[in-house]
Amino acid sequence: MARDFGVNIQSPIPDEVWSMAETDSFDEARTRQLALSLGLNRLTPEHLRQLHKAAAVAAARRGALDNTSLTPADEPAHVFRLP
Repeated sequence: MARDFGVNIQSPIPDEVWSMAETDSFDEARTRQLALSLGLNRLTPEHLRQLHKAAAVAAARRGALDNTSLTPADEPAHVFRLP
């Protein structure tokens, strides 16, 4: 089951994996499931911890976003910045 983001964009990651990211406790098996669903199949345990932390931050930010009035034209562009 894919998560609906409100602008006709759906995540290929199942809801139960997102719910794992919203918890504070690190579960290596469930984080590895998230990594595998993203195509990241050779992560070390340290990388899995980093992925869990990043997924938790993304889940928190996504939860705080008011997307009720967003349209497909409002989709944000990806912006990358060098350190």
